[in-house]
Amino acid sequence: MMFAHAGRCEACVADDLLYAKAIGSDRVFFVCAACSAAGVERPTEHLPAWEQSITGRIRELAPMGWTLATSSEVGDRLVAKEVDNFYEELIAHYPGFQFRSGFSAEPSDGADGG
Repeated sequence: MMFAHAGRCEACVADDLLYAKAIGSDRVFFVCAACSAAGVERPTEHLPAWEQSITGRIRELAPMGWTLATSSEVGDRLVAKEVDNFYEELIAHYPGFQFRSGFSAEPSDGADGG
């Protein structure tokens, strides 16, 4: 599965800003895989990344959880590129995140041979 990449994060300057989609609504927001900054608007350099963190904003942005958004889900927003499910592994520990691809961060119990 390919996800929509939004370019550079203004809060930490990493090229890891992604589009996210709130579960149970049509809300699309930004989340940085490098610093966890998140918001409906792009993260800004005027606030520390921790003040914009998904950890403190999860109830506001996605109270039922969220996933990474595909290009078709972000509407007319500019998509810098499409990225693969590697980013899901990077952000698996972010609060409220739910996998969409065929794998998860949960350890295997060995029942499926894995």
